[in-house]
Amino acid sequence: MDAKMIQGQIKQLLSSPELSAVRGFNTIGLIFGAVGTLTNLLTITTIIPLLLVRKNRAPNLKYSLIQALFDCLACCSWCLCEYKRVQLTKSDKSGKENNKTTQIICALYLSKSPFWGFCAYRSGINVLAAAHYFRRLVFARVRMPLDTSIGILLANVVFIFHAILAAVVHGVEVEVDELSGKCSVCRDLFVKYEKLVGCIKVAVVAHISLMYTFPVMSTMFFYTLMTAALRESRNPVHEKAYRDLKKIYYMDCTIFLVVFFPFICCFFLHHFSNEFDFGPTDPLYQVVFNIAFSYPALYPLVAAYLRRSLTEPLMSGLDFYTSKEEQQKMAVKRSTEEKVAENLDEQSMFSTKVQ
Repeated sequence: MDAKMIQGQIKQLLSSPELSAVRGFNTIGLIFGAVGTLTNLLTITTIIPLLLVRKNRAPNLKYSLIQALFDCLACCSWCLCEYKRVQLTKSDKSGKENNKTTQIICALYLSKSPFWGFCAYRSGINVLAAAHYFRRLVFARVRMPLDTSIGILLANVVFIFHAILAAVVHGVEVEVDELSGKCSVCRDLFVKYEKLVGCIKVAVVAHISLMYTFPVMSTMFFYTLMTAALRESRNPVHEKAYRDLKKIYYMDCTIFLVVFFPFICCFFLHHFSNEFDFGPTDPLYQVVFNIAFSYPALYPLVAAYLRRSLTEPLMSGLDFYTSKEEQQKMAVKRSTEEKVAENLDEQSMFSTKVQ
């Protein structure tokens, strides 16, 4: 009797909708979230000691730290939102009294708005890193500290604005059901938002452009030019720089392009096609979302697989990544060589006149 009761409870547990959802697409998301949080935390703890050493303060370490930080926040926020969503669902079914469900709660727990905010900022960091490497490689001897600081500040302002925009755009996909008071997918934006639908459409286009189109095109442009400039060089330092840049290009452009493409296409069709349903509770949404979720979750593992070096400065050995003392020595040596060359030119001109 006891065995039959236990068997019946197990069958009932396995057939419950919550467990079925967790065993399916949400299980993959939970695995990605846990793996991404742990691996990115490990990456952060690895990079911070290296940055404390003055000789290892290189741009690739700083950008890798920022990327790992936002990837960790994205994965952790998804896990927390999913946990709160499950708790909210259980409290609704058990009939327990809970706080009134609001649009913000639905956007946080069902649509995972914080995740998209962190991902939006993360995509901008890829562009900022590529532009920085490009400027330091192509204009190595041109010092632009003021322009660089202002550019980075303005870029971060744009990234913050885009992060908020992304959270809002994905948050309007859900609503509070008037009858049940529970969170549900908003199937018709025209009915709910009426005159604001036009603004939402513009925000969707801006979000897709800043989240996907602009980062992909920018990183592809910068890394293609840099790798093309270093490809033919036989200098060992340039060969190492070429290998490092190819790995970053593969991770920040190619993989990003592939994994986010299905979700971006479906998201665009959902907002600009009347017969394409694509909500957070739909199976198609969960499939393409997990594909996109793999980018921040598996980024450190891909870096380890490609043996992307985080312990050495990018393009180590080039003059713009050496210490200030070495740069001063190289500047003195360069000026001495120029003076010697000028003296030789003057002597040759004087000898020519005498003849």
